[in-house]
Amino acid sequence: LINNVTKGMILYQARRYPKALEQFDKAIKLDENFDAIYHGQALVFAQLKEYDRAVEAAQIAIDKSQNNLLNHMVLAYVLARKGDKAVARKIVKRLEALDMGKWYVSPFHLATVHAALGQRAHGAAAPRDRRGRGLAALRGRLAGRHRRRELRPPPAPRRRTGRAAGGRDAPPA
Repeated sequence: LINNVTKGMILYQARRYPKALEQFDKAIKLDENFDAIYHGQALVFAQLKEYDRAVEAAQIAIDKSQNNLLNHMVLAYVLARKGDKAVARKIVKRLEALDMGKWYVSPFHLATVHAALGQRAHGAAAPRDRRGRGLAALRGRLAGRHRRRELRPPPAPRRRTGRAAGGRDAPPA
């Protein structure tokens, strides 16, 4: 069961969606109560733009495991991709309002949902260097530094001076 779900998620990441669905179908035959199967199916159907089937799979995942907040985020993501942005925003607001001491809401998954909603400001903050410059400046500096290293001539081989093997001073030549 776990192997089928894992293979399905790997195939999903590799964008081999029909093969991923086959693995999820095999997993359903083994245990239809495992919520991760439907979670994976929802993601695959969303990528295939079969949004009704994706929403249905996400709802089944939520029904199988009410406490898994990741399934709620998948539903919000699918609804945002489908175009039901008002419903997706309600789910996100409900998730963001949870007591963080009791529940964990993944910032990465929230950022993914915000990106699907077209809310770039709510997504993951753009990385900045210590001077507050954005990612483009950071990339430029890193690329320049990397180029400079490649253009330097290799160091000259080191010559031994004043020491012979064994640590003693070399005899005068």
